[in-house]
Amino acid sequence: MVLSDRHHAAQVRVKDPNGRSEVFFFDDIGCAVIWLGDKPWRDDPRAEIWVDDWRSGEWIDARAASYLIGQETPMQYGLGAQSEPAEAALDYAAAKAHIFDVGRRFNRPGGNLSTGTDVHERK
Repeated sequence: MVLSDRHHAAQVRVKDPNGRSEVFFFDDIGCAVIWLGDKPWRDDPRAEIWVDDWRSGEWIDARAASYLIGQETPMQYGLGAQSEPAEAALDYAAAKAHIFDVGRRFNRPGGNLSTGTDVHERK
C-alpha cells in the first residue's frame, strides 16, 4: 500500500503461530482501529500498533501516543498523534471512542463526511 500522508499513517504488526510478523499499513489511525475491531487479537498487547507522529513522521507506539483532534488526515478521522502529552489531547482509549463516533456520524452509505448529511438530502 502507498501511504498518502506520512504524518498520519498507521501500521499493525501481528505474529503468526510460527512467530513471523505480518504488517498491515493504513493511511489513518482511524482505519487501523476500525480494521482491528473484528480481529480476535485486537486487544492482545503482543499485537503492535504504530502511528506516525504528525510533526516528524516518526513511528511511535499508538497505545502510548497522545492524539490531537482537528488535524487534516487522509481518511478524515482528524487525529494527529504525538509522543508527548498535550493539553486537551486524547489517550488511545479516548481516540478509539472518537474514531467510532466519527464512523457512526459520517460513514454511512451515501453520506457526506464534510457536512454529515446524506448526499440525497442536499439540493
